[in-house]
Amino acid sequence: MNEMEKLQYVLFERLHRRAPGIDKLDRLWDAAVLLPLVRTPEGISVLFEERAHTLRSQPGEVCFPGGKYECADNSFRNTAVRETCE
Repeated sequence: MNEMEKLQYVLFERLHRRAPGIDKLDRLWDAAVLLPLVRTPEGISVLFEERAHTLRSQPGEVCFPGGKYECADNSFRNTAVRETCE
């Protein structure tokens, strides 16, 4: 098992049994994010994005890529990928 596979295994084992929680109870909607792992000369790193400073909601925030689920997505995986590509 290589380094990336080990990391994926550990993340899966720690997260798949975790009960989902909500940190805010206002303005709820279904959404998905992607946790991009990239290989760098220093090792595996997490890739974040910075939200545009022109947005009304959370401008300039550093976050995982992702966003709101749309019916055409058919799955949260598709939502995360679509939003990341956008």
